[in-house]
Amino acid sequence: MKKIVISIIVLSSLAIFSCNSTQENKTNDSYTVVKEDGQQKAVTTDNDEVVVQQTDLPQSAQNFIKQNFGSETIQNVIKESDVSGDEYNIQLSNGIKINFDANGEWKEVKAGVANQSVDASFLPQASREYLKKNYPEIGIKSIDRDATGIDVELLNNVDLKLDSNGNFLRIDK
Repeated sequence: MKKIVISIIVLSSLAIFSCNSTQENKTNDSYTVVKEDGQQKAVTTDNDEVVVQQTDLPQSAQNFIKQNFGSETIQNVIKESDVSGDEYNIQLSNGIKINFDANGEWKEVKAGVANQSVDASFLPQASREYLKKNYPEIGIKSIDRDATGIDVELLNNVDLKLDSNGNFLRIDK
């Protein structure tokens, strides 16, 4: 019985040491972000993140950036992996942040700098027309898209819910 207890303790110690050793050997990359105040700051990746090149983005993500933000340069590209799959988080030199799924489809576009507005030119025409008619002087803080539709948060903190075709559904406050 004593040998079994000692064996369990030794194996447990080895397993703990092995896990700690693996975490200590992982090198975290650093990259630069544009903070909300417009200043740049160096940050370090989390354990589930890695800095990648723009060319590592799926082609559809590269096309989206080129078509909608072509005049901006990419500040950083971070690939994040978890149990639900890979995602790509990019930040442009003007602070705009874009999140893509593993296939390169945009999930979120948001302003990274205070009082900055996101251009809505990539939204469906119905949503662009609704925004122009009902909120012509109000900028967009963020745009999120999922299977249920599109969420547009305005700079005045009004939260608009649109269907997947961009048709207005309701205001959430």
